[in-house]
Amino acid sequence: MTLSKKDLEIALSQLRPLNYYKPHLEQYPTPGDLAAQMLWVAFDDINDKVVADFGTGNGILAIGAALLGARKVYAIDIDEECIKVARENASDFTAKVQFIHANVVDLIQRLTLL
Repeated sequence: MTLSKKDLEIALSQLRPLNYYKPHLEQYPTPGDLAAQMLWVAFDDINDKVVADFGTGNGILAIGAALLGARKVYAIDIDEECIKVARENASDFTAKVQFIHANVVDLIQRLTLL
């Protein structure tokens, strides 16, 4: 891995936040330093793995997982505005992230029926 924890924190801290947060969807910002710390601790569970970020918000955890070497990252959110912002944030990186606009509960139910 060539990305340092400090570089990860700096990159994640520069992501565009959501324009507004919807309390009924339990949306709240995750600061770049906190996201970097969580991802750094989970590195062995991320590197070269498939990762899903449920409730991606602005994509901070999904993008961070991609930067830390996840093989594939799924960023899922029910809020279309979140997907838009997260996609824009990821475009600044060569992150392998697939964005899915869906209700997580519905998505899981569909997957279990396959």
